[in-house]
Amino acid sequence: MRLGSAFYATGVAPVDGRSHSREAGYMTDRPPTHLETARTELRAKGVELTMHPGMWCVNFRGAGAETAYFSEDLEDVIEHGREMAASAFAVSSQRAHHAKPHHPWHPKKMTPKAIRRRMIRAHNRRMRARLLRRQREPGEK
Repeated sequence: MRLGSAFYATGVAPVDGRSHSREAGYMTDRPPTHLETARTELRAKGVELTMHPGMWCVNFRGAGAETAYFSEDLEDVIEHGREMAASAFAVSSQRAHHAKPHHPWHPKKMTPKAIRRRMIRAHNRRMRARLLRRQREPGEK
């Protein structure tokens, strides 16, 4: 049995015999529950399913409260989350279809060393141009 963060934090192994750390995952032989499969499916589509006191909430990952959907029925929330993911995919595919083509060239940020070299080269070009002007006009200074 692999012991996770629950063991190391308290010094006592979990009662049900599985680790509660995220990186260890569930270490039992039971199949995943409907809730676990729904959470995994929605998370893969960019939608988050959470439980609030007495209610379930589904929302886009990192979105504000204006897009959240609350309900007491788990099935209703899961179905609404699937619809949200489908509508978000449709909107994003339309945006990608109508978006401007990506311009392949963009200016790179210059490092301080590159800026200094550019200044030195510009100075040297000015000095070279001054020298050539003076050589062409020998009588004038």
